[in-house]
Amino acid sequence: MDDLDLTWNRLSLDAGVILDFSGTGSVSARMVTGLIVNSSGTIVNVSAPAGFTLLYDSALAPGLSGIYILPGGGALSPISPSNAVPVPAAVFLELVGLLGLVGVRRRLKAS
Repeated sequence: MDDLDLTWNRLSLDAGVILDFSGTGSVSARMVTGLIVNSSGTIVNVSAPAGFTLLYDSALAPGLSGIYILPGGGALSPISPSNAVPVPAAVFLELVGLLGLVGVRRRLKAS
């Protein structure tokens, strides 16, 4: 699986479950529960290769703080303004188009 980019509301792992991602990209989960962190700060029940990031909302995950390295080289990282899931460019294009139509309508109305 390459270039994975998903957004979940909640990622909840039951005891004994190991989640293994392959490929690169990111998964954003607002709430993450059931993660097991060992004494060296490594998440042991989620694995992902380098180039993969699992993002979490630190406000909804009080037991987590900061960036964690996943087995395989990936990372678990809090969502911040710099790595938040972006709004698609199509939304901005649609807004610009609508503003253009409003401007044309006003110009036609004025003449």
